[in-house]
Amino acid sequence: MSPLSQMSRPLVRSSSNMRSFSIAVPARREGQTISPKPRGYLADKEPITRREATSERYFVKTQSMQPEQPETYQMVRQKMLEHRRHLDELDQYLQILSRQQKTATYY
Repeated sequence: MSPLSQMSRPLVRSSSNMRSFSIAVPARREGQTISPKPRGYLADKEPITRREATSERYFVKTQSMQPEQPETYQMVRQKMLEHRRHLDELDQYLQILSRQQKTATYY
């Protein structure tokens, strides 16, 4: 090789079978189902504690928006009674209509 072509080539060559660290897949032992512990920035943050904190914030937020439990129970019970009365009225109306149809004669 000529000295000029050697100077134009990069000093460090990457082998084709090596991957860049940004896309490297962490190796696992045979039968291992969990991924290895994260390193660097991710090692500072535990996913379980973040998940717990998020679910706790969601719980507190939803509880503050919902009315108190006994009031909710009373409201649901009141609505249920109103619907029951309405269904009873409709049932009576249907019975009256069926009696009228039995007595009516069609020509």
